[in-house]
Amino acid sequence: MLPDREDAITVEVKEADLEWFSIRSGRPAGQHVNKTSSAVRLRHVPSGIVVLCRTERSQRQTRAAALRILTAKLHELEERARSAAAVAPAKAKPSIGFGHAIRSDVLAPGRRVVDARTGEESTNPEAVLDGEIDLSLEAAMTAERRD
Repeated sequence: MLPDREDAITVEVKEADLEWFSIRSGRPAGQHVNKTSSAVRLRHVPSGIVVLCRTERSQRQTRAAALRILTAKLHELEERARSAAAVAPAKAKPSIGFGHAIRSDVLAPGRRVVDARTGEESTNPEAVLDGEIDLSLEAAMTAERRD
């Protein structure tokens, strides 16, 4: 048995949301196939999921099997919805490629540091890398006040 988790999926099926249809099995078998309506078609109205079950000879057992199948499908549907909701914030993040950085440090040919948010530029990259970022912070705060 799995431990109880607060994010565990519990599926509650209300009887009012179900439409039951009793049908004949319709497959080649013994002498009772065309006489008893032992197959069941179950429709969950809110989700539109339809389950056809004709595994048991008794309609009561077939109804229970159809309800188990429906519960499993609803569980899977909820699981997919949760995983899609969990992936959505990750897709909304900007890419981490070249040109998407907040600050560009060029140490080789040009020797400069450019803050992409404010446009602030410094020609002393060693000082910025040592922690002297006061000019960039002041420019960011003034730009924020203007907005």
